[in-house]
Amino acid sequence: MRTLGPEVLLACVLGLLAQRLWSRDQQHGARVWTTVLLSAGVLAYWQPKTLLLALVLCAITGLAVRMARRPGVSRRWSLGLGVAALLSPLLVFKYAPWLLGFEMRDVPIGLSFTAFRLIGILLDAVNLNLALPAPTLLQVALFFPTFRAGPITTLQSFVPLAGPATDSGAALRRIFLGLCRKLLLADNLSTLVLTPWLKDGVEALSGPQSLLLPILFGLRIYWDFAGYTDVAIGTAALLGYRVPENFDRPYLSRNLVEFWRRWHITLSEWIRLRLFMKMVGRRSPKAWLYGATVISMALCGLWHGAGWGFLLWGVWHGVGIVAVHLFGDLQRKNEAARRLAAMPGQAAVATALTFAYVSAGWLLFFLPVRSALLVGARALEALASPAGGVWLLGLVLFGLLADAASARGLRLAAGWARVPAFARGCAYAALAWGMAVSLQPEPFVYFRF
Repeated sequence: MRTLGPEVLLACVLGLLAQRLWSRDQQHGARVWTTVLLSAGVLAYWQPKTLLLALVLCAITGLAVRMARRPGVSRRWSLGLGVAALLSPLLVFKYAPWLLGFEMRDVPIGLSFTAFRLIGILLDAVNLNLALPAPTLLQVALFFPTFRAGPITTLQSFVPLAGPATDSGAALRRIFLGLCRKLLLADNLSTLVLTPWLKDGVEALSGPQSLLLPILFGLRIYWDFAGYTDVAIGTAALLGYRVPENFDRPYLSRNLVEFWRRWHITLSEWIRLRLFMKMVGRRSPKAWLYGATVISMALCGLWHGAGWGFLLWGVWHGVGIVAVHLFGDLQRKNEAARRLAAMPGQAAVATALTFAYVSAGWLLFFLPVRSALLVGARALEALASPAGGVWLLGLVLFGLLADAASARGLRLAAGWARVPAFARGCAYAALAWGMAVSLQPEPFVYFRF
C-alpha cells in the first residue's frame, strides 16, 4: 500500500496545466472526466482493489437512487437497502474481525470515508431530488485529494471553480502549510518525543510524562490531520474545485459542543444531520435527546476504528456534550449558575477545561483501554504533586492565551500578508529546508480509517 507522495506533485503540475485549458474552454464535461480519470489512476496506484471496490459502491449508489425514484417503489426501503449495502464493506473488513477475534490483512483504504461520502450522496440525491449523472457521482466519490481522509464531500459541498478565478499561489501556499504541519510538527513530535516515551511501555512513564502525554497526543493528531486537510484543499483548488474546510482552531473552543463544530467539521455535520437528527425527530423528550447524543458519539467513535478504545472515546465525548447541555439548562433555571457563567475570566477557564477534557480523551483513542486507564490514574496522582501544580498553572495560562488568540488570530494572519515579500520568501525557504532535512515521514494518522 502506497502513501501520499508523488501524486501530490503530479496533481500540482496537471492542475496548473488544466487551469490554463479550462480558462479557455469551460466545457464542464471535459473537466469532470479529466478529474475522474486522474483520480482513478491515483487510486489504482495506491491500491488497485480499492478502486474496484469504490466503483462497485458507486454502482450500488446509482442503482439505489434509481430504485428510490421509481413509481410504486418504497423510497424508505430503497434507501435502507442502499445504506446497508454501502455499510457492508465496513462490517466485513473492520467490525466482523473485531467482533469475531481475528485480524483482517490488507484492508481496502479509505473505507470509512467512502461509505459516509456515498451514503451522503445517496440521501441528498433522493431527498433533495438532485441530479446524479454517473460522471458526477464518480467525480465526487473518487476525487483523490479527499478520498483517503476527507473532508467528507457531498454533491452540494463539491463546488467547481471557474478557471481564471482559481488562485494558484494560494493553493500552493495551502499545500505548503499542510506539509509543514505534518512533517515539521506532527512527525517530529512523534519521532522525537512520543516514540521514545512509549518505547518501554506506559508502565515506564513518570507522573509528569503521564500528565503531558494526552496533550502531546492531541497536538500530534491535530497537526497531522489538519496538515492532510490543508494538502487536500490546496490540491483540490489546483484541480479547479473547492471542498469544505474541516478545522477552525478547535483547541480554542469554550465547550465540547463548540469543539465539535470546529474539529473534523464535515464528520460532525454528517453525524448531526444523517444520524442524530434521524434518531430524535422533531419533538423528543430531553432524556432521549441526551441518550441519542451519547449513542451518536459512540457510533462516531466506532466509525474511527473497531475497538473498545474507540467506542469509549466516543462515549467520553457524548457524555461531555450532554454535560454542556445540562449546564445550559441549569443556567436557564438557576440564578447562581448564571452568575457563575458570567464571572470574569470564565471564558479562559472554560477553554482550559475543554482542552483538558478533550486531551484526556486522546488516551483512549491512541492506547489500549488498560494502558489508557493506567496513564490516566498516574496523571491524577501527579496532580497532587508539585508537578501537578505547574501543570494546572500552565493549563490556566493556556486558557488565557487561547481566549486572547481567538480574538486576534485573524489579525495576525492579515498582518503576515503585509510582511515584505522578501522576508516571507526567506521564511518559506527556511521551512522548506526544515522539511528537506526532517526525519523519516510517517503515514497520516487518518489513513488508518
